[in-house]
Amino acid sequence: MRYRFYSRWGLDGEEIAKLIVFCGVTVGLGLITLAGLCLILLPGTAGRIAGLGTAASLALGLACLALGATYLALAAFVRGELKVKSWRFALPTVHLAGMQIVIGTLNFACVGACLHQLLGGKTGYMETTAAYVVGNLTALVSHVPGGLGVLEATIAFLLGGAAPIGALIAFRAVYFFIPLPLGLVSLLASEALLGSNGDAGLRDSPN
Repeated sequence: MRYRFYSRWGLDGEEIAKLIVFCGVTVGLGLITLAGLCLILLPGTAGRIAGLGTAASLALGLACLALGATYLALAAFVRGELKVKSWRFALPTVHLAGMQIVIGTLNFACVGACLHQLLGGKTGYMETTAAYVVGNLTALVSHVPGGLGVLEATIAFLLGGAAPIGALIAFRAVYFFIPLPLGLVSLLASEALLGSNGDAGLRDSPN
């Protein structure tokens, strides 16, 4: 589906793969950076949620932020491609790398704000966001599509009575299910307006 969509804009298979990796890195950087901020700003609260002591929380938070700083340093000082064994990576400019971190972090910060509001402010924003970060990481590790059930169960376990199941279902609906029909309409419109041109491009592309 992604190949079909992106190829209509003139991207070949290699460029599409790079774009998907770029988006994935942006998501990962945002999640890691927000986790680091939660652990450093509220080491006691975030550490309790993550099951860590204050010192361990601070150390882990600094490690998370160090990953982002390392990525920026590589983007700033590495010229050409970064080689790791047989893999080669073309790094973005330092400005673009910085924007990846900022946009990725703001994305998850806004998601945390959405969850915080749906919980009725029963817990602090940073505590709610920390629980969401842990829940999201758990969902990613579980490989369950969309983290369905895993995300909610983790947040409910971490926040206890402050996270009623009704609020978590509402969060799932607001963040996942409501955008679905909007995306479907956009997809159908794209198929209707660009489908014929896209199909022609797919037929002309080399195998």
